Amino acid sequence: KLVITGMDIHTDVLHREVTAEIWTAEGISYTDAMFDLAQWRLVANHTLTGQGGDPVSVPNFLATEVRSGIQGFYVTLKMPDLRYTITNKQVGEVFAKNDDVEIRVGAGVG
Repeated sequence: KLVITGMDIHTDVLHREVTAEIWTAEGISYTDAMFDLAQWRLVANHTLTGQGGDPVSVPNFLATEVRSGIQGFYVTLKMPDLRYTITNKQVGEVFAKNDDVEIRVGAGVG
């Protein structure tokens, strides 16, 4: 059984508050659920203090069991200061993995 119990984000905001939302879609990748809002469930909505590029844990994350083998996540801020990792990999390719989980490349929106 795999349960996602939290998530860290990166923002370039330093010592200012930002509101982060994390949504999840069960059994479907974010690309397949991107335009179907009924697929998404809010698992975190919290105002936190940005650390200028250092990771920040999003509090009050609703633990999410990965039951079907695929779990899509969408992370957004109320301002355009979310940072992401640039990679040469294509959307959907494996970015990182271990014996329990694969993290696949997503996309920045906006």
